[in-house]
Amino acid sequence: MAKIEVFTSGSQLCEPAIEAAREGACPNCEVIILNVSDPGVVEKARAYGITRIPTVVVNGHIVGCCTQGSADAEQIRAARLASH
Repeated sequence: MAKIEVFTSGSQLCEPAIEAAREGACPNCEVIILNVSDPGVVEKARAYGITRIPTVVVNGHIVGCCTQGSADAEQIRAARLASH
């Protein structure tokens, strides 16, 4: 089981990243949507080194597609499988 965290701004522009995370998740995966308007979430994002929103984190690691482009279900799935 993987823990998939999606850091968003709460904007509709973040919806594709949320959908990609859900598509890339396994049936037993935990998908958590986090809004950076919450100060606690901002601190967590900083701890991960997140500089862009939306960003997807799988088992504590930023998914590569989120560092330069938009979230991609295949890359999220690959990150999930690689983290086992």
